[in-house]
Amino acid sequence: MRIFIDTNIFLTFYHFSSDDLEELKKLAAVIEDPHTTLYMPDQVVDEFKRNRETKIADALKKFQTQKMEDQFPQMCKEYPEYKEMRKAMNVFYENKSKIREKLVSDISDNTLKADAVIAELIDNSVRCASDDQVIANARHRMELGNPPGKKGSLGDAINWEILLKEVPLNEDLYFVSSDGDYLSPLNETINQNSFNKYLLEEWDNKKSSNIFFYQRLSEFLNDKFPAIKLASELERQMSIRNFTESFNFQMTHSAVSKLSRVEHFSSIEVNEMLEAILLNRQINWILGDQDVKDFVNRLLKDYGNVMDKDKKEQLINLMSEIEASTPDIADEDLTF
Repeated sequence: MRIFIDTNIFLTFYHFSSDDLEELKKLAAVIEDPHTTLYMPDQVVDEFKRNRETKIADALKKFQTQKMEDQFPQMCKEYPEYKEMRKAMNVFYENKSKIREKLVSDISDNTLKADAVIAELIDNSVRCASDDQVIANARHRMELGNPPGKKGSLGDAINWEILLKEVPLNEDLYFVSSDGDYLSPLNETINQNSFNKYLLEEWDNKKSSNIFFYQRLSEFLNDKFPAIKLASELERQMSIRNFTESFNFQMTHSAVSKLSRVEHFSSIEVNEMLEAILLNRQINWILGDQDVKDFVNRLLKDYGNVMDKDKKEQLINLMSEIEASTPDIADEDLTF
């Protein structure tokens, strides 16, 4: 899966938005899958850094000016509920003051929760530099009046040219942006949210693939992972997939590291992993490695009652063979 997230999407997590931080965490889990690529042009990173403080300043100003209605008719004051309302309002303003104090500190230190998740996304993405040819192509596009982008601004055109350059042929792109420069001019007239037809045709001609367009991150995640409500669920699902479909030892070790922190597996998940342990050589060839062995022994001990009986027996025999070939490891490490 190939994904592009525009700068404006990242910036919404510092302002008023219907998408909460859980959506960003889900995206972080999605791109841990080695089959998934998040493209991060330098233009996006630079634009995010330039506009982060402006977005925060505007949101903080609006937060500071928010007030509860505190004017009541005189006749209300004779009722006991009025006193309770006044107490609740005092608690509201006290907590608001505390939140603002913490916000100011975290904003200054770049330690907002969104900062940490976005930094992780940038680190785990494919960074794409704007070379001279990309900039020249973007400038030529602007001079011709071709979308995307506003007159005199190269940012969107640079991102588009980078995607044309970096995304492989015949690979679909999942494109998330709230920028109107990518939208069809007909949208306001016919009440749709369609991608610009000129850009769609250009993409199809040059990449022989499709663009799937979303205006919010939650729209993309709900479309592709409709059953996933929490980032932790998605991370578990991705880790199980990476384990069962592991194509090298490093991938196996990485998946085991994440799965070892999961508190509970369903019987279906256990049997998926059981079958992979028996059939995938990138797993069963390293069953003697301590981390892999510990994880498999945990599955046998905690979930042996829900395992397919024949496959469980095969795994027990396989683990016994490995234990016999490594006599320096204590017998108690093997627990069924």
